[in-house]
Amino acid sequence: MTDSEMSRTNAADIRPVQRADDVVARQMGDGAVLIHLGTNRIFELNATGLRIWEMLADAVGRDEICARLQLETNAPSSDVRQAVDVLLQDLERERLIRD
Repeated sequence: MTDSEMSRTNAADIRPVQRADDVVARQMGDGAVLIHLGTNRIFELNATGLRIWEMLADAVGRDEICARLQLETNAPSSDVRQAVDVLLQDLERERLIRD
């Protein structure tokens, strides 16, 4: 991460994100299915989403997720950040994660 990128980092980007306690995950093929036990809603993850979900077991922040994923995929930083942001927003909206 460059100095300019670090200066743009805020507390929300490094604050740990955790899986919600009332979510069950089952791997299916390359992806996974998440079931929110409180709502019985089902959320499907592709392979990248599953990898992010696995990282959430470590209670890492957004920046750490992006850094790990970028190293694993060699994808452009902007693409990784966009994909992580979209998924985390979706997971938060569905109450599948918590701070």
